[in-house]
Amino acid sequence: MNGNNNRGRATGMRSVAFWIQAAMFLVVVPWMMVHLSPHIDVPWNRSLFDVASVGVGTLISVLGAYVAIRGWLYLWLNGAVPVGQVPRVLVTRGIYRFVMDPVYWGYTVFWVGTAIRHRNYAMLLMSVYLGAGFLLWAVAVERPGLRRRYGLAYTEYQRQVPSVLPTWKALYYDWRDLPIFSLIVATVVRMVSRGLWDIDVKGLEHVPRKGPGVIVCNHVMYLDPFLIGIFSMTTTRYVASDELFRKPLTRWFFGAVGAISKKRWSRDIGVLRKMHDVLKRGELVAIFPEGQRNWDGAPVPVGDETYRLLMHLGAPVTCVCLHGGHEAWPRWSRMPARSKMVVEFFAPLNPSDYSDVEDFRRDVEERIFSFVHDEPEPRLGFPAGRAPHRGIATVMWGCIKCGAPMSMDHTDVGMKCRACGASFTVTPRLELVDDATGNTMLERDYRATLIETLAEGRMLDAPNGEFNAVCSADAYIIKSTRQLVPVATGKLALGAGLTFTGVTVGAKPDVGEPFEISYAIEDIDFTYLNLANHLVVVSRAGAYQFHIKDDSPVRWEDYLLVARGSIVRQWRSGEQVRRRAREGGSRLA
Repeated sequence: MNGNNNRGRATGMRSVAFWIQAAMFLVVVPWMMVHLSPHIDVPWNRSLFDVASVGVGTLISVLGAYVAIRGWLYLWLNGAVPVGQVPRVLVTRGIYRFVMDPVYWGYTVFWVGTAIRHRNYAMLLMSVYLGAGFLLWAVAVERPGLRRRYGLAYTEYQRQVPSVLPTWKALYYDWRDLPIFSLIVATVVRMVSRGLWDIDVKGLEHVPRKGPGVIVCNHVMYLDPFLIGIFSMTTTRYVASDELFRKPLTRWFFGAVGAISKKRWSRDIGVLRKMHDVLKRGELVAIFPEGQRNWDGAPVPVGDETYRLLMHLGAPVTCVCLHGGHEAWPRWSRMPARSKMVVEFFAPLNPSDYSDVEDFRRDVEERIFSFVHDEPEPRLGFPAGRAPHRGIATVMWGCIKCGAPMSMDHTDVGMKCRACGASFTVTPRLELVDDATGNTMLERDYRATLIETLAEGRMLDAPNGEFNAVCSADAYIIKSTRQLVPVATGKLALGAGLTFTGVTVGAKPDVGEPFEISYAIEDIDFTYLNLANHLVVVSRAGAYQFHIKDDSPVRWEDYLLVARGSIVRQWRSGEQVRRRAREGGSRLA
């Protein structure tokens, strides 16, 4: 308890120091510059220089503001603020290679430029005094503290970086390596994330400071890349699904942050070349091997081809694990909830140290999936009027007691089966407590039991492996990365095969022609749920997307996996595809 109190007091003191610092930089000094300088000003003789002074002063002010803001953001994003105290993290990259103490330097230069723009000798003199004061403070207080705390690391940094006259090429490299848009996005995400969640970081010393290198992380929510980016202050190119590039706005955004588009769940040779190019430039590549966000808090199975790719790239692999991410924002929930999260970085692995992909897989997954050993974090501060488990029926798509599909209804405290009356209390930690027996299980345990029940033929709509599932759906054809075409609305059914019957999308509601798609189970290469939680079915004849409207999309993915004799998402092997072609397997109707 004392430790928590001390930590709380330290956090409170840092908060007070932050607001005092903000008041000094944004209120006190500006007031002095604007209101005191006219009383002690010396007339500035008008000349041709007056015209040039406005432009020159503006450029100098913009430069100073840019350096000061960028320097402060670097400190803040690395958890090293407030300015004026010995940083808790030694920041020696980016703008901190341009000049020592860039916040002080930039702030001083901003006021020098303002004085020139307004042709105010008094303000110019006050700016010089301000800069001298900052320099004296840094030399007398901050730098000795940094030397005591960081020793040779800081001494070497101090030897290489100038105190007053900057290294201009470092400014260019800083801008190139971390574009201002990416820095702003990281800042906004950190602000929002800090407001939503209590985020801590472990293994900060393992954060890659430069490339080439690969970051590998588990995938639990939309914000995963940005949560990593908060702590990785160097150029990182994230491999992202091509679905994110389908709409103009998201295509622009992810292009601006440097994402690499990859065809989802397919063998994309082009993305391999792009990754090689990024690594050759000395940058970082980040991937999420699971390929999709998990639904129930369990790791998504990863194919060997992903680990072969990592070994082929040959760059050091830094594993990252997001602890508590599922509880913070489950895929089935429309809204995030307050919770605690930890971003953990591990010491890098060298793929050349491994001769066997299985050994490499074991060491990577031991790190990125280490969250499975955690106690789940409670979901707190959920929006008023909405239970924290609202939406969990997407994963609890059936009753494990009676085998009734789509029979679980939300209650104020949990879930209840309409068919047999079985009920479960859902705790703030998203644990399911059987009200009849008191037994507790996690979401992933409940879903695993459901899949086992289905595979054993004990679900009511799949007795002894004879499937009889039907739901309403809209059908789309995926023609390319950027082209998704609506084709029909109707019914999706799983029996001996998978069929969709309906009417084509017409110009008017009552206009449409009959439309049918028919798959033999053995002809389906792959199924998955895309970013919009729509069911995608891939066969040799193409890819169709189905918007499941009155059912759980998770249930349909699970049913199709079991119908195909597997619960692991994997493409058919080359030999299977060739054999099917020789035998003339069925096609789409």
